[in-house]
Amino acid sequence: MVIFIFGCKTPPQAIEEVGPYSPETPQSENEVLESSGLTRGRTGYILYDPNTRRTLTQVNSQKLFLPGSTLKILSVAAGLKVLGPDFRFKTTLSTAGKVVGDKIEGDLYLTGGGDPFLNLANLMGMVQSLKSLGVKKLTGRFFYDDSLFPEQKRIDLKRDSQASFNPGVSALSSEFNRTSLRWKPHPLSGKAIQAYTIPPTSGLEFRTSVKSDSNTDWFTENTSERSVWSIPAKANHEGSQNLPLSNPGISTAQLFQYLARMEGLDLPSPLQKSAPAHSKILVTHLSETLLSLSERILEFSNNLMAELVLVATANRLGHKKELEPGLVLANSAERVSEYLKKQIPETSWEGFKWKTGSGLGGENQITPAQLLGVLEWAEKLHLGGPRFSSLLPISGWKGISKRLAEPTAALQVWAKTGTLHFAHGIAGVLYPRSGKKLLFVILNADAKQREQAEAFDSVLPPALEQSSKTFIKRTDQYQDRLLTRWIQDY
Repeated sequence: MVIFIFGCKTPPQAIEEVGPYSPETPQSENEVLESSGLTRGRTGYILYDPNTRRTLTQVNSQKLFLPGSTLKILSVAAGLKVLGPDFRFKTTLSTAGKVVGDKIEGDLYLTGGGDPFLNLANLMGMVQSLKSLGVKKLTGRFFYDDSLFPEQKRIDLKRDSQASFNPGVSALSSEFNRTSLRWKPHPLSGKAIQAYTIPPTSGLEFRTSVKSDSNTDWFTENTSERSVWSIPAKANHEGSQNLPLSNPGISTAQLFQYLARMEGLDLPSPLQKSAPAHSKILVTHLSETLLSLSERILEFSNNLMAELVLVATANRLGHKKELEPGLVLANSAERVSEYLKKQIPETSWEGFKWKTGSGLGGENQITPAQLLGVLEWAEKLHLGGPRFSSLLPISGWKGISKRLAEPTAALQVWAKTGTLHFAHGIAGVLYPRSGKKLLFVILNADAKQREQAEAFDSVLPPALEQSSKTFIKRTDQYQDRLLTRWIQDY
């Protein structure tokens, strides 16, 4: 009798010897392109020696590409220059009344200063600091003040409405303006679920939807007071999903109210109002320094953090026209663009478009040469000792730990990546064998397929989604092989 066993993997042989690392022979630049399956028109790159100011190699370095999160380099660098590396964002509690005994006789104001990293611990710390002043009661109303700049309902207004990486933007933001929806089976019905959010979030409602055959396609209907989310009918009966908050100001105020109640301080429901100019500050929370926040932004590629740094930078520069409701990010990018162009006049800025500080969205456009110009300028900034490149993710270790992780390239590439559907890039500093320090930018895009993807909100059709994943995987390999070649050659 012959028995065939299918689907079983051959067990690995026992290890008998451990030898030294043996690197593969890197491919030439042309071989790298040919083996990737990419066409020359879908790639653009430039490798540059800042000491000699010579371009060592380039392809399509003046061609416009969709940059994705590599644009965070612009937001962070401009912020560090304009605001300074020691800048801190400020969130305050104030009153126009006075503290009498254990009471605030008057109204309490929670005022946002655009802190991109305000979190539960910080808000609880503010509550406890208020209590340490002896405050146990509030006789007046509780207001939140997010008037520093107009609130924007989403970073990218055109798509990704369901994505937690695309939340609203407000001067009073917290926990990256997202909440975790969790659900589990209802104990009395096999067809029902019970849903809740962590942290607790007011103004959200949930219902089922049969609009889509997908188990991942979420729908939302937003008003000024609430968001109604539809949970796909084909979703698992137990699970979780991070959701973006489109009204961050009131959501943060409600979260503060919830924490205050936990500490025994009962506050009324928050209302929106600017704090009077003569109000007395009772508690101040200061963020980490911008230098520290910048490293977080570049390592974790957090979109909201980048946007809030962009807005703060534009506000410090001063807007030449009134901010348009719903377009605060585009207006801020326009103002900071003007500043960068004056700072880097030797770069040709033809065709450059900047709409979001995070790089989210399909309207941003940049050439490899333009992005390299910003990198060279950023590396010359005075940050109190370290250089801008020290803030970037590190190959094989931090931020891009799974890429370029073998000894031939690990720790030798310090760079920011950027990924959107059918668009992928990496830009930063390269340390080749020669001991030099080189700057590079590699951008890849498939314009035709990207245009198809733009027709959908958050969820692509399965075939298009798979095609996008294949493109990103190929460009990952292409960029890594090209960088490995440069490390050997230069």
